[in-house]
Amino acid sequence: MSSTPSQRADHQEVEALVRRYHRVERIWSIAIAVLVAIVAVVALFTLPLLVGLFVALGLLALARAPLITRTTTTSAVTDAGPSTVVSEFDDASPPNLVFQWGLADSVRATDDGGAYDFTYFFGLQSATMDVDVDVRPGEPPETDLVATLEIVATTNGRSWGTHTVSVRDDGDETRLEIESTTDRRFGALFLVQGLVADRYYEDALAAQGYTVLERNWSLSVL
Repeated sequence: MSSTPSQRADHQEVEALVRRYHRVERIWSIAIAVLVAIVAVVALFTLPLLVGLFVALGLLALARAPLITRTTTTSAVTDAGPSTVVSEFDDASPPNLVFQWGLADSVRATDDGGAYDFTYFFGLQSATMDVDVDVRPGEPPETDLVATLEIVATTNGRSWGTHTVSVRDDGDETRLEIESTTDRRFGALFLVQGLVADRYYEDALAAQGYTVLERNWSLSVL
């Protein structure tokens, strides 16, 4: 398995989009965190002590407490052949995980997929995301279904997300349906990352040779 994006990808464009996504996501995440902190402090100083404390703790819990899961569905097409598409997703750097491998300090190919190494907090903390890819060939009666790939990501041994990619032969083009679900719950601040990713996801896939036709998402709250 390769540890680099496919040869069809515009590597400079992919790198630029990933950097732009990361920059905007950091700005919004910091801004929302600061806003929550300011509102919490204002509540403590302007409301009765117990009420202000309750509001402040409630805001912080809402921002950080693991309550939310997110599911996205994406329909896309490409002029590449089905076998090419399957090989690009059965890879250490599948196109739909561009914002993960694109931000990693290193990407390593493994027997089952890939591993992404990250450092943060000025190098004081680290994490590894393992990506396992399972390919199942299509079977009758769905004659246009070439293969279904299940891409499972774990971070430091904890489930992170599952991505199911259906690859269909549509004659002159190859059609994909990608369903992505978070396998663990996140705080409300996670929504900022998701919304910013949605802003750049279509362009990031386009830079890798895929045209997004439709993209939808839904939330589940505990």
